[in-house]
Amino acid sequence: MEITSSGYAKLGSKTFPQNKLAEHLKKEGANSTTSITIAVPKETSNAQLADITRQLRKAGFIKIIFTKPSYIETSSDTNQ
Repeated sequence: MEITSSGYAKLGSKTFPQNKLAEHLKKEGANSTTSITIAVPKETSNAQLADITRQLRKAGFIKIIFTKPSYIETSSDTNQ
């Protein structure tokens, strides 16, 4: 599952408002013991992560993991 850069949630081919996340997870069969892994854009703020966590905990989910894209910094020496 993922949160898009526009703030919507995406689960499989379904896209919906983020505040409907718990509802859609439950429809897919997730329960309080299900580990929920959510891919979020790198610019997602801690406040947004806290809000998503709060929504899911209120719905009974306790295992919530956020992932952000990997960032690799490279440099090249142009003096060679």
